[in-house]
Amino acid sequence: MVASGLVFSGLAFLAGGLIHICLILGFWLLVCYNGLYTPLKKTLFAVWPGVICGMPPPAIGVTAVPQALCHGTGIQLRSGDAGDGHWQVPHFLILAAAQPVCDPGADRFPSFIRLWPKTELFLQILVWVCVYSLGIFWFLLNGGIVLPGFSASLAGMAFVLPGVMGLFLTRFPAHAGAGGFTTLNLSMLIFMVLGILDRILPTVFPLQ
Repeated sequence: MVASGLVFSGLAFLAGGLIHICLILGFWLLVCYNGLYTPLKKTLFAVWPGVICGMPPPAIGVTAVPQALCHGTGIQLRSGDAGDGHWQVPHFLILAAAQPVCDPGADRFPSFIRLWPKTELFLQILVWVCVYSLGIFWFLLNGGIVLPGFSASLAGMAFVLPGVMGLFLTRFPAHAGAGGFTTLNLSMLIFMVLGILDRILPTVFPLQ
C-alpha cells in the first residue's frame, strides 16, 4: 500500500509539471520495472531491463526542473546516467552470486549461477564494478560535481571501490553476498547524495 501510494503520488507530481515527457517516462519505467525486471529476477534475462530502469530517473529529474533553475550539461547527464546503468549490472550479479546453486532439473529458467562457476561470476562482478567506477570518473571529468570537496570524495570512493569489492570476492567469499551488496549500495547512495547536495548547496549558499 505504501509503495502504491508513492508510485501514484510520484506520477501525479510528474503529471502536474509542464513537461509531459517526464510523466511518459515515469509510467514507462513503472511498467518496465514491474512487468519485466521483477518477473525476470530469477533469470539472467533481468540484467538489461534492470539497466534500462536504472538509467532514466536522473534524466526525469533534470528534465522536470525548469530550465532557469537547471544546472549542468547534456554530457554530464549522460555520464551520470551511465554510472547508474553500470551500477545495475554488478548489483544484479552479486545478488545472483549469493543464491544457492539449484538442481538444473528443478528450474527451467537459465541463471548466471548455472552458467558460470562462482569464481568466474565473481570476476564478472569485479569487471563491472571497475566499469562502474570508470563511469563515475567520466562523470567527474565532465564537471558533474562542482564543489571540490564533494568531487574529491566521490573520486576517492570510485578509486577504492574495486579494491574493497575485490577483497570481499577473493578473501572473504563467504561474505561476498552481504558485504559486497552493502558496499555497492552504499556507493550508489554516496553518489546520489553528493550529486544532489552539489546542486542544492550552491543555490542556498552561493559560491560568489
